[in-house]
Amino acid sequence: NPADRIAELEKLRQVHLVGTADRIVHPTLIAGLVARYGDGSAATIMTTPNGHDCCWSEGWAAWIAAQRAALAS
Repeated sequence: NPADRIAELEKLRQVHLVGTADRIVHPTLIAGLVARYGDGSAATIMTTPNGHDCCWSEGWAAWIAAQRAALAS
């Protein structure tokens, strides 16, 4: 359970891809976890419109494209 390992996890660079239509792992659950990491955390949350069981590859592809565009500018 990540909530039991806050001190360890807050030191790691993380990207949480969260589906806004996910009814199993709701976006507020992830936001609450990341909020517990503190100000020095390198955690990022990116939302996509998918649910829990569908379309994650498209979400990751969008995140990768955004990162590439940011590096190119």
